[in-house]
Amino acid sequence: MAVTFFGLFALFFVNARFLQEVKGFSPLLTGVAIVPLVIPMIVLSRLAGRFAPRPAVLAGLAGNVAGLALLSFAGATMPYPLYAAGLVIMGASMGLCLPVLSHEIMAALPRERAGLGSGLNSATRELGSAVGVAVMGTVMATYGMGTGYRVVAAVVLAGGLLTGWWLRPGARESA
Repeated sequence: MAVTFFGLFALFFVNARFLQEVKGFSPLLTGVAIVPLVIPMIVLSRLAGRFAPRPAVLAGLAGNVAGLALLSFAGATMPYPLYAAGLVIMGASMGLCLPVLSHEIMAALPRERAGLGSGLNSATRELGSAVGVAVMGTVMATYGMGTGYRVVAAVVLAGGLLTGWWLRPGARESA
């Protein structure tokens, strides 16, 4: 969960500023330009429960890495449709894996510990969001936006590999 929010909030931190300051979009157009991120997130989050947890999470995290990697090439000359493709990939990947990850956290605990599970969900989201913004901001300020996205993508990839290992068959029984 923290890894997905790490990548998502790194994007949130940069997206509006990029669209307004680099692409020259108005605040209204910037809001409209973010729609490609939102629609697939909504659609796939409603369908995510139909997929097995491990493939859904791994596909979602891989999509997160791919979207961040594509966005790392964004600049003033990148056509908006290509930028929007990165947003679609990010939105689809979030919609696919976030509901499954939330469920997996809750399902890992007995029913009487549901409050703990909910708190863990919230804490991991907040941690991932805060650290994602901090890392993106720090790297971007020093090395530029493209490098920031690549560093965030590398962290999400490493976290995705760890998550895939944790979600392997029989992992919880041996823990």
